[in-house]
Amino acid sequence: MKRCGETSGADGAEPIGNIAFSTANGTRIALTTATQMAEDRTAVAAESATQSLRHQVSMGNQPAGRVFLIVVESLGIWRDRELDALQLGPILELGNEREWSVRTGSVPFAGSTVPAELRELCAIRLLTVQPSSKEIPSERCLPAEMNRMGYETLVAHGFLGATFGRRSWYPSLGFDGIWFAPEILRRAKSPKRCGIAFNGLCDDVVWDVLVSHVVSRPEARHFVYWLTLSAHLPVEYRNGQETSDLCNAHASTRDNEALCGLLLWHRALFENIADTLKTQLSDDVQVIVVGDHSPPFLERSSRELFEQSRVPFVEIRSVAD
Repeated sequence: MKRCGETSGADGAEPIGNIAFSTANGTRIALTTATQMAEDRTAVAAESATQSLRHQVSMGNQPAGRVFLIVVESLGIWRDRELDALQLGPILELGNEREWSVRTGSVPFAGSTVPAELRELCAIRLLTVQPSSKEIPSERCLPAEMNRMGYETLVAHGFLGATFGRRSWYPSLGFDGIWFAPEILRRAKSPKRCGIAFNGLCDDVVWDVLVSHVVSRPEARHFVYWLTLSAHLPVEYRNGQETSDLCNAHASTRDNEALCGLLLWHRALFENIADTLKTQLSDDVQVIVVGDHSPPFLERSSRELFEQSRVPFVEIRSVAD
């Protein structure tokens, strides 16, 4: 029996919970989106975290054999630099080891998650939540360019492809493989789900599947794009986490479960990525981690804790001996 809010059909028989379009939550989504964007369906050039990778490709220089682009849901820049460093700490600390090169920066953002995807994949500013293929200059998008360089190109997202039309417009970008929740579930060791508004596969489940796929095909060159999900607002706050001590040490997060929960989700994601890089993907790898947009809290006091025009990025490269 299908529970209220679950969806199945074109994306496969396995249901994935979705209350995002319920009447009550629909109001929250509408208000949140209104704080982020006014629609503009004209594509113009945009600054992106993938700029250095694009430069490599345009110069004909071979990137690493395994390239990951990870767009992280609701990853903003904390105005409190101590909290910002705490959030990104696990991947920033890789820069202290001689095996890794770490570069940090920020890029402007406009709109919600879909415009952020187009910013990073195609270096364009297109402010719509459901683009059509004809609106996207697909020949300039990274998946198509990496494909021409001989890379296998894969996109993964732990929710449904029908959401924001991704199953319709992702193919035009040049991906060889397109995995949403049903495809990932068939490869996953666990069906664990996370999220309130968009109840899909947890980020750690998706990351494990992607890493296993890449490691199982060492003879291939890989370009993997992953859009995370678990930190989508509102986040689940898991009381009693050992890492809650991190929140208690800071006035902004001590008594705010929403802010604390977001910080902990992001830190857990980066701990997982850092651990995997050190243990399973320790060479010939390049990872670009970038936020989609600043966390769109409805409360102004929470929004003002983050930069409102830029999001962070971290580029990690393995260093050859």
